[in-house]
Amino acid sequence: MNIRRLVPLGCVLILSGLSAIVVGAPPKPVPTNDCPTPDAAKCVSEGYLESSCGRRHQSTCEPHVVAALKAHYNATAAPKLPMLGPNHHDLPGDLKQGKYFAYTPAKTLVKAQASLSKVYRKVADPIAGHVGMSTAALAPVDRLGKVSPSTAAAYHREPSWAANGNKVESCAEYAYERSHDVVRFIDAASACRGDRECVFDVAYLDSTPGIADRNLVDTSGRALPKLPLAKGTFVKNDLFALGDRLVRANGVTPLPPTPSILALEAALRDGLTWYQLGSCKGKTCNTRKFSDEWAWHEHLHQATNKLSQAEFEEYEARRAAFRALLEDWAAAVDGEHQVLMQAEVADVVLPFDMRANNPFERFELEHDLIERSNQHLQQVKKRFGTQILDMRLEDAVKQVVGAQSQAGSLAFGVFAAPAMGPSSSNTPTPAGGAKQPSANNNNTIAGACVRASGWGLEMNGAGKLSCRIGEFLRDEWARKQAGEKSCLDLGNPDCDWALPMFEAAILDGIPLLDRQLRDERTCMAWQDGATFPAASVAIVENRLEANEAAFAETWPLVKPFDQGTNSSGRKFGKDWGGGDYIGDKDWFAAGYHYDLGWNVTPLAKNGQGSICKVGGSIHANTGFDAWIVGAKVEVVDGAVRAESNIGTGGQVRYNAHLEMFDQSLFSTANEPDDWKVAQSFSTKPSAGFGISLPVPAPRFDIYVGVPISGQLWGELLFGSALTMSGEAGASCEGGPKFGIRATYMPLFAAYGLGQVGVGVAGVVSAGVRASLTLVMVGVPLEVGMQVKTKQGKQVLSFDSQVSLLLSTLAGRVSLYIEFLMFDEEWELFRWDGFGPLKADLMPRLGVEVPLSGMK
Repeated sequence: MNIRRLVPLGCVLILSGLSAIVVGAPPKPVPTNDCPTPDAAKCVSEGYLESSCGRRHQSTCEPHVVAALKAHYNATAAPKLPMLGPNHHDLPGDLKQGKYFAYTPAKTLVKAQASLSKVYRKVADPIAGHVGMSTAALAPVDRLGKVSPSTAAAYHREPSWAANGNKVESCAEYAYERSHDVVRFIDAASACRGDRECVFDVAYLDSTPGIADRNLVDTSGRALPKLPLAKGTFVKNDLFALGDRLVRANGVTPLPPTPSILALEAALRDGLTWYQLGSCKGKTCNTRKFSDEWAWHEHLHQATNKLSQAEFEEYEARRAAFRALLEDWAAAVDGEHQVLMQAEVADVVLPFDMRANNPFERFELEHDLIERSNQHLQQVKKRFGTQILDMRLEDAVKQVVGAQSQAGSLAFGVFAAPAMGPSSSNTPTPAGGAKQPSANNNNTIAGACVRASGWGLEMNGAGKLSCRIGEFLRDEWARKQAGEKSCLDLGNPDCDWALPMFEAAILDGIPLLDRQLRDERTCMAWQDGATFPAASVAIVENRLEANEAAFAETWPLVKPFDQGTNSSGRKFGKDWGGGDYIGDKDWFAAGYHYDLGWNVTPLAKNGQGSICKVGGSIHANTGFDAWIVGAKVEVVDGAVRAESNIGTGGQVRYNAHLEMFDQSLFSTANEPDDWKVAQSFSTKPSAGFGISLPVPAPRFDIYVGVPISGQLWGELLFGSALTMSGEAGASCEGGPKFGIRATYMPLFAAYGLGQVGVGVAGVVSAGVRASLTLVMVGVPLEVGMQVKTKQGKQVLSFDSQVSLLLSTLAGRVSLYIEFLMFDEEWELFRWDGFGPLKADLMPRLGVEVPLSGMK
């Protein structure tokens, strides 16, 4: 049976569930006479089961579907892999062997790539050609595929550069060879085509392109910057971050110290300081003490090398669920502190989450959240006494801010916790028939955290979120007591590490694209007819330095940003744009784009012909779309604009918006062209008007479910951080008044582990299970421009930088089918990219241009 005819059997109601969330329009009722009873052929025909008639006749189609699946399973040969079906979470109890069908690109893939690439790619994309092997139209290896490290190590993005030895003939070759050992690793890792084991093995090669425990050099033998490595003491994994603080949380009355709880608390205290990096040498090192971060990754890679992909994904789901609860709890503590201490609350809160993938950065972030929460607790206790900690939340607010403002404080949402459903969507929930931890194991009542009363302050561990964290930890401990694998088992390293952690911790620290692009742009700015060819990188560098020294004036530094002149003088600015499309739109794909830039221009001259008025602006637009089994979803669209002295009246104004699934999540105005205006405010970022994120940033998790069974664990993260200040003047009196400083950081990412299932209970279930990073795009924009007086002369001072962060598509999406005693999985699509990458689109400007030179 053709797989494309069977896929709809597993995807029934999935797309209809997605479209209901995205579009919000329920399906129109179908008259009975338009839905005749189907026969077997009709039931298994493509598109029928997800139609209105197919949903009405599900019971009629059940035996035909089961028969078709049995026939297919028995007739189709495929390799088997360990799998966790939809809604299965216990390890190893729920782990099964199922058939695996690798992704096969559709015949239309090449044609679709060619057309859609034109939509997203930009001619002047600065990172194009700097990221190693392109896999945009080349399917990466499947789950069983392997790429030999030696094969990957032989790849070179430009073979002619390798063939000519140390000779340098262009700025691109100069930039490549000046960072030689680093970019050779980038090339080899990209040639692994998504095989993460290959990337790991390449990193640990003894010579170039290996990078582990090596002194990296350029082609002239000069040392490259060392990779930053983590040092210090770290928790065992995310679940140990709080220690034993909230284990007994159950409202104002904590749970009693049962033997199980005492054992859990002891384990959490031990795991709080579990790994030590950079603390030993030679024989003094062991399974908890390591000479450096390289040794830590190597040990845990070996300790977890028997785990299946399904197990890695389940452990990440548990860690991510706990991180979500921790961030929500810390945000609630911040809210309590703002109200009780009557601290200033930010006027605008933008949805944004920049949680690090680097485990050590993440541990530091978690530690900072917890420490700040501890400080808030001590400040409240010192100001109001310990008795306030025993009050109900509403009574504490009433005592501090008064009954009249209490309602407003609560309505504002400073104490608002995530909606309490029957169970936490973030928390792993064993399916029927699995070993679900018993409520008796943790001495709590099922659903205790959703009750309406008995709550105190989160900062004192007496709120609903504190309860949910305690419940989560007790349930995870119950897994260990039930004989299942647990993230809280001190003897189990499986939950402590995964290959993506190695990539995030090590690869993020490689000074790669930023140095390549900077060196290439520097070379292009200072080269002349005598620069090339050269016998070595060192010779090119000396020639460029000599050329630069010959131009002591400011003009060469700002020349790349020259935009010509107007009636008042010379304009400066720069725009950037880029994007890409990756995947197969018939199954699973995504495209992103970005457009950003800045400009400054003289607006008027005084009677003596001197520039007396200056204006400027910044802008950034970013977004990405996804295709899910042929259906296009406009996931995120965000933009920000800021202007000073543009138009009349000497105004500073800004405009920003953020949309997801065509729903506005944040906007400064009712219409796209409406602006927020401030007449004049300080150029100091800490003064005047500004927008900034609270700490920690709020998080937005999107869960997609289906009516019968199944769930989707995953996160679509999106948002932007904006800070701005400025100064403007409406006239030429007293000299030009101009200043604008803005930072903008949009982040769009979709990743996680998805499970969406449908079927007939006990007979057949089908669903999609995915481990994916659709795309992560961040564009930090920092622009600072100000007119000031220096040595009696007025100058335009620049302090600006634009960077790009990019993680390309990485992951897999598979259809999982389980019926009776059989299991199988079709890989709908698999992709991987090399990242995250960082590129300086514009090196930081630290120059001052005399206004007389702008005339």
